[in-house]
Amino acid sequence: MDSMSPNLMVDSVRRSVEFYKSTLGFVCLKSTPDGTEPDWALMQKGDVTLMFQSRKGITSEYRELSGSRIGASATLYVMMRGLDEYYTALKDKVQILSHPHVTAYGNKEFALSDLNGYIIVFAERM
Repeated sequence: MDSMSPNLMVDSVRRSVEFYKSTLGFVCLKSTPDGTEPDWALMQKGDVTLMFQSRKGITSEYRELSGSRIGASATLYVMMRGLDEYYTALKDKVQILSHPHVTAYGNKEFALSDLNGYIIVFAERM
């Protein structure tokens, strides 16, 4: 295996792309179709990639997701460098769920909720 890119079901791909670009510093590598409301988008920041797909698009592909709510029963865990600086840049722009703290396993972490209710934990090795 070389990589994993979560594909997150969202109500609005356009709004999700804008939040991740303007708030979290991601770039949009590709979206389809081009236009005002894409059905799918691929985002990247550093070596981290993730995708957004509309409810209609993802449930037409995977009917098993048709009854699922948007948001997650899991967290997205991102290893990074410069955690304190990133936290300082975000803390007044997003819903912070846990402030920077050192875990029992030795990483420094903080967590936030994105506009869709997905929980992202940012971690740095100490």
